[in-house]
Amino acid sequence: NENVGRNGEINTLRSYKQSLTSRKSQIEFENNSGDERGAGYKVKTETVESQLGKHKETLKICENEIVKNEQEILSLNEEYNLLSKQIDDNNIKLNRTYARKKTIEEMENNYEGYNSAVKFTMKSGVKDVYGTVSDIIKVPKGLELAIETALGAGMQNIVCEDDSTAKNMISTLKKNSAGRATFLPVRSIYGKKLSVEKMEGLLGVAADMVEFDGKFNDVVNYLLGRVIITKTMDDAVRLSKKLKNGARFVTVEGEVVNASGAITGGKYRNKSANLIERKAEIANLATEFDKLSEEKNILAIKKETNDKKKTDNSKEKEKLAAAKQGLLLEIGNLNSELTHIKDLIRETGINYDKYDKELKRIAQDIQNAEQMIDKHKNEMSEAETELEKLNEEVDKLLVAADELTDKIEASKDEITNCKVTVNESETKVFGLNELIERIHDTLIDYEDELSDATSELEDLLAEKELLCTGDDETGEKESELKKEKENLEKYIEQAAKEKTSINSRYAAINEEQKAIAVEQNNTVDQKYRDEIKLARNDTQLTNIKDKLWDEFEISYAEAKDMKEDDFPITSANKECREVKIRLKELGDVNISSIDEYEKVGKRYEFLTEQRKDILGAMDELKEIIFNMDKTIKKKFKDHFDKVVINFETIFKELFNGGHAELRLEDDDNPLESGVVIVAQPPGKKLKNINLMSGGEKTMTAIALMFAVLKSKPTPFCILDEVEAALDDSNIERFSLYLKKFKEIQFALVTHQRATMQHADVLYGVTMPEHGISKVLSLKINDKFDLE
Repeated sequence: NENVGRNGEINTLRSYKQSLTSRKSQIEFENNSGDERGAGYKVKTETVESQLGKHKETLKICENEIVKNEQEILSLNEEYNLLSKQIDDNNIKLNRTYARKKTIEEMENNYEGYNSAVKFTMKSGVKDVYGTVSDIIKVPKGLELAIETALGAGMQNIVCEDDSTAKNMISTLKKNSAGRATFLPVRSIYGKKLSVEKMEGLLGVAADMVEFDGKFNDVVNYLLGRVIITKTMDDAVRLSKKLKNGARFVTVEGEVVNASGAITGGKYRNKSANLIERKAEIANLATEFDKLSEEKNILAIKKETNDKKKTDNSKEKEKLAAAKQGLLLEIGNLNSELTHIKDLIRETGINYDKYDKELKRIAQDIQNAEQMIDKHKNEMSEAETELEKLNEEVDKLLVAADELTDKIEASKDEITNCKVTVNESETKVFGLNELIERIHDTLIDYEDELSDATSELEDLLAEKELLCTGDDETGEKESELKKEKENLEKYIEQAAKEKTSINSRYAAINEEQKAIAVEQNNTVDQKYRDEIKLARNDTQLTNIKDKLWDEFEISYAEAKDMKEDDFPITSANKECREVKIRLKELGDVNISSIDEYEKVGKRYEFLTEQRKDILGAMDELKEIIFNMDKTIKKKFKDHFDKVVINFETIFKELFNGGHAELRLEDDDNPLESGVVIVAQPPGKKLKNINLMSGGEKTMTAIALMFAVLKSKPTPFCILDEVEAALDDSNIERFSLYLKKFKEIQFALVTHQRATMQHADVLYGVTMPEHGISKVLSLKINDKFDLE
């Protein structure tokens, strides 16, 4: 029976050993699986770290792109400001050019600077009138003054088609008393042009230096064909002496050297209207206007392009900001994942330690079980041997029955101990079964975690994919003139021969009638002199009449009626010359100047009155400003005195003592004076606020702010992190002092927890989703009531 019991115990121990061996195999399998998971975690860690490195590199590139984008926006803003300034300057120039061009065109259209007869003729719109001389020629730049001087009054001559047109217009001028004008008929006028060689200082014949239509060739030659343009007056004098061709020499500066040797030059004090320059200026202004208009369009296109670039950069900036935010979110997620994986690796390491301990324990249990089996086997063997001995010596050893009984009892005790050991082994087996179930649950948890990690990796990979003239006609005229010259020379030669013959005959007769002829000749000579004198007087009278009309527009009869017997001729002539000089300096007479003078006079009176009103208003404003400054200074001084008192008091309360002083740098000019803040915290020296520490500066500034609010409270006040530089104790003083201003509602922007503790309502901003902000509010008193 004992052997049977021992066999049962041995079988039980063998089963226990087998279960321990199975658990050992399972733990070894778990260790191998853990090794595989560890390797997987290592690969996943490397993958996540690689993704994290790429994301950080992408983030760095994104941040560089954002900096580059911001620099481009700054550059575009500077370019925009420059373009705006250029457009404003261009508009000013364009308006100025347009106004100047319009003014000169109006002067040209109204024939300002021309005499009344020219204005009348040009405005009448006659068909065969081509315009004034200044209209038909185009003068190169730099020669305007020379050509205008060369033309003189001829610049206002009117070019027409023929004689009849000129006659009709003169009749019209007489009929309308519109003045006198000189007409140049294209068909009948003849002009000859000088031919000169190239010489030093000689620029050319004036007729060759202007541009005109070929049909006006004779007109231009008539006016400018005998005028030579030179560089300087010295050149003009030298060439006039050298050439002696009867030409008039004009310099580019407007000096004139006549064929007679007379030299005209100088400069008018007040320059008269330059008709030729005016036309050139109109053309130049038109060109400049077109250039400025084109420049305006180019600037407008550049500005539009700049606006588009700014818009594109702004959109790009938003995209980059969104990408940066996404990358930061991804980096945060990857860091979280990396931390999670590292936690799993650390847990796996802990499990390795646990499994190692359990394996050691199982090995020890197996060893103990084997020892128990060996022990039981030995005991069974000993029991059998002893039983045989007992069976053989039952009879012989009756005497030793008590001893054997004791041994049996001892064996029973041993059996009982074995049973206890078996029970303990069963308990151990039950514990091992529970351990197996826990390990199985742990394996399931590891499989779930592996599945979650795989899902997260797939999500990360998906999110990563989401981020990525007529020369022939002139020649014919020259040929005709040569033929006519030859005929005239033949006629003169024949006339000379006839004259010689007649003189011979007359000399013979003269010898016979000498006395009578002498007397007759004397009579004829006297008559001839008288006729010449009469003709000269008639011519002079005609010239005087024409001069009276041209210069004074009065007839001879009218002038005769105005004659005074005792009129001082000498002094009048002198005064007349002086007046002419002044008139010449004044330039051409503007007929409409009387009306303009009246308008300007009225405008002057109006502006004078306006100026008077403005000066009066200025005096009133100065007086008002003086009174206002006086009032403001008084109110400022009163209010400043209150702030000084409050500042001293509040400083002591906030610092628990000390001394502070607020004063103006210039008491005589308080509105423009600076403010000096001197403070002495407890236990320290009196010093300027600029010499204080950051916290002391902040508390002093807060004391000044409270001093101002106390002297003049406001219903609402926003404070943006004013206590950021303070420690907790000073924040507590600041927060408690805020409570004293119950009549003011404070809105504080802060990150200090000590400040939040004294708030009535808290507002926080969070971002539950990318790009979406959410405001959360919390009333502190309500929360305390709920608690």
